[in-house]
Parts: sequence; structure tokens; C-alpha cells
Amino acid sequence: MTEIGTILDGKYEILKKIGQGGMSVVYLAIDNRLNKQWAVKEILYKNTEEINVFLKGLEIEANILKKVDHPVLPRIVDIIRYDKNIYVVMDYIEGRTLTDILKEEGAQPQELVIEWAKQLADALAYLHSLNPPVIYRDMKPSNIMLKPEGTIKLIDFGTAKEFNQENIADTVALGTKGYAAPEQFGDASGRGMHNTDVRTDIYSLGATLYHLITGNNPSEPPYEMCPIREWNKDLSKGLEKIIEKCIQPNPDNRFQSCHELLYALEHYEELDEVHKRNNIKKILFFSASLLMMAGCIILTFMGYGQKKEALIRDYKSTISIANQYVISGQNDKALSKFRSAIEDMDRSKPEAYLGMLDLYINMNETEKGLSDLCWYIEHSSKDARPDETVIFQVARTYFDILHDYKKSLKYFSMLEGNEEAEYYIALSKILGSTSSSLKDSEIELKKFEKHNDTLPASEIKLANYNSLANSYVIYIDSFSDAPDKVIEVSLKAINMLKGNDYEDSSQYYLKFYNYLVLAYEKKAGKAENQEEAKSYYGKVIEYCQKAIEYVNKESTTDLAINKEKIISMAEAYVQLGDIDKAKKVCIEGEHQFKKEAQKIYETHIQLLCKEQEEKNSQNKKKWDLTEILPLYQKAVKEIPTINNSDNWKKITEDLKLNEAE
Repeated sequence: MTEIGTILDGKYEILKKIGQGGMSVVYLAIDNRLNKQWAVKEILYKNTEEINVFLKGLEIEANILKKVDHPVLPRIVDIIRYDKNIYVVMDYIEGRTLTDILKEEGAQPQELVIEWAKQLADALAYLHSLNPPVIYRDMKPSNIMLKPEGTIKLIDFGTAKEFNQENIADTVALGTKGYAAPEQFGDASGRGMHNTDVRTDIYSLGATLYHLITGNNPSEPPYEMCPIREWNKDLSKGLEKIIEKCIQPNPDNRFQSCHELLYALEHYEELDEVHKRNNIKKILFFSASLLMMAGCIILTFMGYGQKKEALIRDYKSTISIANQYVISGQNDKALSKFRSAIEDMDRSKPEAYLGMLDLYINMNETEKGLSDLCWYIEHSSKDARPDETVIFQVARTYFDILHDYKKSLKYFSMLEGNEEAEYYIALSKILGSTSSSLKDSEIELKKFEKHNDTLPASEIKLANYNSLANSYVIYIDSFSDAPDKVIEVSLKAINMLKGNDYEDSSQYYLKFYNYLVLAYEKKAGKAENQEEAKSYYGKVIEYCQKAIEYVNKESTTDLAINKEKIISMAEAYVQLGDIDKAKKVCIEGEHQFKKEAQKIYETHIQLLCKEQEEKNSQNKKKWDLTEILPLYQKAVKEIPTINNSDNWKKITEDLKLNEAE
């Protein structure tokens, strides 16, 4: 397994293990440059046919997820080969699998299951609409994560495949028996397997819904799925019919698309027997209604103007009522009113959309709120589409809160001719790594910075400075003036922070101190003379100290920043030729962090080696280990796992410290 603290590809720092399977380990990692958390899946290398099949599945998963864009589907952003292993960097999804929830709570409430079903059907419909279509093939509760805010994510695409109409059969049977459709499995020799298609996913979704609504696992004895109302008479007859249709053995008897299934889920109550009986009564009055309709048409034209005015009044009144519900904390009623204003009155006006989004954000359900608004944007006719104010706010929310730059780019790009949107398009391209170089957007960035300077002090202005600094950090090794721009933008932001108190002030202080340390380190490394380099290393130390002081003063839990800054300070003191101060900084860090001070111990040993090298050239036989050996032994005693570190192994081997012991 990978050592905690390992940095992959120069930026992804492994923080802790969060999961493990037979051939993989999943870690939580942080991108130290962008201060963003990711999940990193390490594939444990074994030269067997089993691992080769698994790696093939991983390759399929990576290629599929790199091109998806849906709120229920995760993203893969990087694949790294390091030390004979493969690491896949993907969205970190916090939450629990639906399997865990079923074990703890049993069958889930009907309304909740139907809501999950709609989200999953929509995600599958999206995959099936790709070119070529993607068939997921392994829908089951353990592959669905419920996030803390209530939204779900579909995970593990190792068995997915791109659908080819020419194939007459799949070469391997993949999926989980009980949830997998019959066509995914033949007899013991694989005979009877048919090509999987979109209807295969519909079967496994139906089996998953059966498990969620009844609490009975179809992959366990008695290996059958009876009508759901045999388990609970209170369940909807309509939902029972939907699930029964999904799990028909013959694909021709199932729903033929996820759009068809989604429509049925949205109208499941209409399938209930009670509804059918009510419809019979309606038919009795149908003829009379036709006679009345002719007269009503005339009145309708006469009252059109009055109706329009009434709708405007109703819209304003509904928004007012929704806002009152928000104030009184009745969030469900507020959302219902906002939706009513949109769907029953006016789909173009911004007030209901913006009120709904603000409420979702305050409820910590930002992704769900954006998903709702995006649905209206995507599914409304041109005349009824939400106005530009709504689209701009959706794009800004993706940009500022979720940091989903691919989505922000999509919605900013809808705003043709909007000058401010053009600035954000440039930033989204850079931060989302879809721009080939900083030069392509340099003019727009400078314009945006100038525009931002004119804005009054606010959290939006601060967030803009952070995005600008982030943009330059990404290209800090590629362009000579990038470090200067990072410093310029960061200092502007820090000066603004000093005069204001924002909700996230502490986080912003630390971000900008971090940017300044990075920028001055780069400038020192490229300095033209020693005096200039010393000046920059002095700045590195200054801002490291400021960051450490700020963490200690605010009593934040982000002590990892202190470890990073201790190492940066020690290295800067070494560059300044002050080895004693470098040692002192390391000793203080080792005392503070104890068992978590591995990287500090490594830095400390390395600077002691550098000191011996300067005194005794490279003849290690002449080195004085009086100071090195006790420190080495202390580190091993304090942190037994340090021996697993590749860096520590190299130190041990180079100095032959095992022999010295």
C-alpha cells in the first residue's frame, strides 16, 4: 500500500485510506496546488490474468467517466503510474452506499425510493444517449452512494461497455447475479448469453428498486422477486407494475428506454387501481364537457388579457408566500411554491429560480438545486427558457461553490455578448484544464483582474481573486511572469481581507499565504544572483510564519498547513545558509506533530546529510553520524511505519544506518 504523505505527480498528497477491495485501495488525497480533495484508487499490481481483466475494466471506467457530464455520475481527472502501481484520481464522494443503509435501516420509504429511481433512470438515459451508447451493466445498491446532502452518485464503472449493434454476444459475463439481467448470463459454458443493451440496465435498476423498497436482496435465497405488495400492502400498485415490467426475463417485455421508464416513474400514481376507477367516472362526464367546451373557447379569448394580468399577480403573490416559508424555516413548502411559480405561471422570470437556488444552497444541497435549475434550462423551449440572470447565477454557482469548471464553462458559454461571462469563460477553461495555454487567455485574465479591482469589497470579489491566483498557479512553471501575477493578486486579496470580516476569511488567508510561498519559492529558484535569491527566500519564511501564526491564532484544525510550512521554512533557511535555524524549525515541528511528523523527520535528516556533505564532500565514510543516528532512531521509534516510506528506505540504504545500529 502507498505510504500516507506520499505525493503523486507532484501534487496529489495521500491523506488517509478510506476503502479497500481485493485488488485496489482507495485513499483520500488533496491537490496541494488547488486545495481540492480527490479520491485516489490504487491498483495493487499482480502479474495475473485476474489483474489484467481488472485493469481492462479500469481502463474502460476511466475512458467512460472522462467524457461524462451528469450530476449522478462521478468524474475521473487523472491516471498516474507510480512505483509499478496505477493510481486513478477521481471525484471524492463522501457518504454511504445504499447497501449500508439497507443493512442499518431495512426497506426504504416509497417516496424516497421513487426519487432515487428518477435520478438513476435519468443518469442511465444520459449514458444511453452518448455516441456510442454506454451500458452500465452493474446497477445494485452497493454501487450507489448517498451523499450527506441527500443526492446520490453512481460508482464503479468497471463493468460498463460501449454498445455495438454489430455484436451478437458479449465476450464475458459481467454483473451481479440477482441484479443482472438474464441475458448477461448463460449456462455454465456461457451458452445463451445475448448482447446486452439499454434494456439490460432497466432490468438491474428494477431489481435494485425491488431491494430498496422491500429490503429483500434478490441475490440471496430464495433468489426471487415477487410482487412488492406481497411484502407491504401499503405500497403503490403503480410502482409494483413498474418494477414488474422492469424485471421481465424477455427484454422485449420491459420498458424499451430509460426515458419511457422515467415517464412511468413520474406518473406512477396514475397506474394505481384507485386512479383507474376515478377515470371511469370522468368518462361519464366527457360528452357533457365537450358541449361546454365550445362556449368556453369564446370566453377564453375574451378573458386572455385579464388572465395574463392575473398570472402576473399570482406569480408575485406566490414568490412572496415562498419567501415567507423560507423565513419561517418551512423549506419543503417554499420549494413547492417556487416550483409552482415556474411550472404553472412563468418559466422565464428569474425570481423563482434564484429563490429556489438560494434555498438549496442554504440547505447544503447545492448540487440538487443546480440539477433542478439545469433541467429547466435544458428542457424549456427557447421562448420559455429562464432568462440570462438565472443562467449566469447557475454558472457562477458551479464556478464559486462546486468548483466544477467544466459545467461553469458550459453555462457561461450560453451567454453570448455578456462581457463578464467572457472573463469567466477564460478562467473556467484554465481551471478546468481545457485551455492549451495561459497565453490564449492572458488578455481576458488581465481584463478580468482590472474589472474585479473596480468592484466593491465582497466575498464575490475575494472569490474572483482566488480564481485568478489559482489560474496563474497552474501555469507557474510555464510562464516567467506567472509568479509575479500570483503575488500581485494575492496581496490585493490580503489587503482586502484586513479591512473586512467574511465567513471564510480564515480559509482565504491561508490560501493566499500558500500562493505567496509557492510564488516566492519559484522566483528564488529562478533568481539571477544570490542576493536576489536570498531576498525571495526571506519572503518564503515570512509568509510561512504568517500562515503558521494564523493557524495557531484561529485554532483551525487544518494543521497539515503547518507541516507543509515548517518544511518550506527549513528548506528556505538551508538555502540562506542558516543550518542552525533550519534544524530548530524541524525540531519544533517534530515536537509538535510527533507521530505525524514523518515528512519533517525526512527533511531534517536530509539537511543534516547536506551539512555533512559540505564538510566532508561525498565520502560518506568520513561523515560524523553523532547527530544523524539518534535522530534516525527517534524517528523509527516515534513512527514505526516510516520504514515503509521509499524516501526513508533510500536514506537508510545511502547511509547504511541499519549497520550502524
